[in-house]
Amino acid sequence: DEASRAITLFDMLCSADEAEAAEALEELVPGTTPQDLLKKARMLKKVEAVGRGAGEVEGQQRAVERVDGARQRLEQVALQVYDTAAEEYATNRSGALVQSMRASAESMEWFSGGGAVVQRHIASRAIFMDLELVTRDAECLANARSKSDALREVERVSEQVLSEVKAEAAFLPLVFPDADRVMALLLERLCTQRLCPTMETVLLQVREEEGRAGWLACITGCVSASSLLIATLHKLGHEGEETLGPHVVERVEEAVSEMLEPLREKFIQEETQHTAQAIARILPVLPEKGSMIIDMDSAGGRVKDRLGRGAVVEAMEATLQGMQRVAVVMEGAESTRGLRELMTVVLR
Repeated sequence: DEASRAITLFDMLCSADEAEAAEALEELVPGTTPQDLLKKARMLKKVEAVGRGAGEVEGQQRAVERVDGARQRLEQVALQVYDTAAEEYATNRSGALVQSMRASAESMEWFSGGGAVVQRHIASRAIFMDLELVTRDAECLANARSKSDALREVERVSEQVLSEVKAEAAFLPLVFPDADRVMALLLERLCTQRLCPTMETVLLQVREEEGRAGWLACITGCVSASSLLIATLHKLGHEGEETLGPHVVERVEEAVSEMLEPLREKFIQEETQHTAQAIARILPVLPEKGSMIIDMDSAGGRVKDRLGRGAVVEAMEATLQGMQRVAVVMEGAESTRGLRELMTVVLR
């Protein structure tokens, strides 16, 4: 059986006889068919297990080195099989090609966690590699200099990310044994290399073109777009999409939140300053003590001051707008902190 054959192969690999060792290695070098690739990978894994449990035996170091060489050779063949099948699959949606990619992914997972195949797959997505698509995206990004254009660009890229996720959600389970892990890695890369850089670029451009007010509004829009994307991913997971379980979307949410954190801190600083300046323009000089007249009448009392009711209402509206932006951009306890800082400035 396979277990006894693995013991025999390990003993042969321990041998000082190069011909005997070469014979053993020949049994561990896979062909390019899915069946042979999986068969040789399974046997190599068993030989490795025999070596770990053998203790100190003569020729063990020779066997370890030879097994390591066999593993490297198997990984090379597995990657070659995957690359060939993936390239053909782009134009020929054959089930046999899917089987080849699956065999490659499974055999690699047994040894290195399948990281090399996963990275190959992610890196080859058109959203990262298609020159025409990348060039068009760069042109759209360069032209997004106003707040409205910037937010449209963020929305467009968010839709690109979502479209890619939906396509991969149908494909990944066919090829990868741990499709949810691959989806998490793909989503993280989509966010860190597409969505987040887009946001950072448009924010810089809007700041140059429209100043702080446009920048503050653009941050609010970027955070709203991110929240909508995360909510949509959660919704897809709840609707039964296996590769978008809560742990997958939470990883992506953490990655986006980490990118947004310094922007949120800068936002609070600038929003409080912006609101304070807006109020200062509306209410440049507070009334001197005693200059406010309170009429107690049947209506319940009115406040008459030298600034007029319109100015007070305008100041309140400026404060409310600032509070609304803080509530959108900040989250949870951070939202409370942001509102507290904003109101501290206003009350002063």
